[in-house]
Amino acid sequence: MHYSGTAPGGCWDVNTNATLTHNEGSNSLAIANVARCFISNMGVDSTRVFATGTSSGAMMTNVLMGAYPISLPLDPCTLVFPTDASEDPTLGTQWGDLVRSGYPGFTGVRPKIQFWHRTVDTTLYPQNFWEEIKQWTNVFEVSATPVTAILK
Repeated sequence: MHYSGTAPGGCWDVNTNATLTHNEGSNSLAIANVARCFISNMGVDSTRVFATGTSSGAMMTNVLMGAYPISLPLDPCTLVFPTDASEDPTLGTQWGDLVRSGYPGFTGVRPKIQFWHRTVDTTLYPQNFWEEIKQWTNVFEVSATPVTAILK
């Protein structure tokens, strides 16, 4: 499936309560429903359904990971943006709480994800990458401190 967002410029809705909340509506629910339809009606293997994107698509990938972690295993995304960066929290716990509020009561295993961000991006500033690290390390309950390994 290849789809465009409905916001100005073909961007995704990545910051309304509806899109940030599981089964509440907007673009994230539309994507989840299409994936569910493919899985239920067309025999698509649910373990082979992925979300990935750049720019607004990367932002939507984060939204989907927060609001639909079971429905859509996620692939690496680039040009990252934390879930609902319009809220502008600064602590990892605040960012993590935004993700958890997208699917209250979710206790399952969240899919793996990888984030990349170019420092020359003039639309999504590099600081978004650092905020995203705070967000997802809090959600996954892992340290944001890099681990160094020397391979011989």
